[in-house]
Parts: sequence; structure tokens; C-alpha cells
Amino acid sequence: MQPNCIILAISPANQDFVTSDAIKMSREVHPTGERTIGVLTKIDLMDKGTDAVDILEGKSYRLKFQWVGIVNRSQQDINKMVDMASARRKEREYFSTNREYKHLASRMGSEYLAKMLSMVKESIYIKTK
Repeated sequence: MQPNCIILAISPANQDFVTSDAIKMSREVHPTGERTIGVLTKIDLMDKGTDAVDILEGKSYRLKFQWVGIVNRSQQDINKMVDMASARRKEREYFSTNREYKHLASRMGSEYLAKMLSMVKESIYIKTK
């Protein structure tokens, strides 16, 4: 693996994390997780009574970079042509008002992921230059 590469391991939170193909492949390529960014999608679709807090806090599977939780647009939102700005606002509201994730809200969502990827890309570019 090239020194300027990162792994973006994307897994749906509403499926068994242990059997996630993205996590399995990232472990094979880089077992220490130092160059892996974990993304959990579909957090809002998890079964009632369950949450992804241990994963997002790095307790279940530690990575150098923080885990990021994402709430995707629903098929209904897509069919209704809900624009991306509204979808991002809805995502922010989900994390900031959800009892389990409120304490993590500042580092959750698609907007945070985009900022994080830019920062990581820039730091890797500087190191390899």
C-alpha cells in the first residue's frame, strides 16, 4: 500500500459489524488501523434498543482516525426530491437531538466526514512531499 493512501471502510450500522466486508478487507490490508477511516451508515435504521456508540467511540474497534456516523437520505426522500442541503440539515438534527449520539454530534455526519477527509488528505500530502 502506498504511503499516501488511506482506507475508507464503510459499513452499514444496521448489519452485523463483525461480519462487515469493509472492516475485514481493511484489517487484511492494514491490520493496525492506522490508515483507516471508519464510516458507519444507516445509524437511524438500527433496531430499537441498539446503538453504535461503542463503535463510534472507538471502543469496539479502535482506529487512528475517529469513526464517523452517517444518516443517509431515505428512498422516500430521494423520491420526493429532497435536496442535499435539507438532507444534511436533517442529518445534523438527528445526531444533535438523539440521546445516544448527542455527545458525538460535533463529529458526526457527511459534512464532518468531508472536512475530515480533506484534513487527512492534506496531512498525508505534506508528509509524503
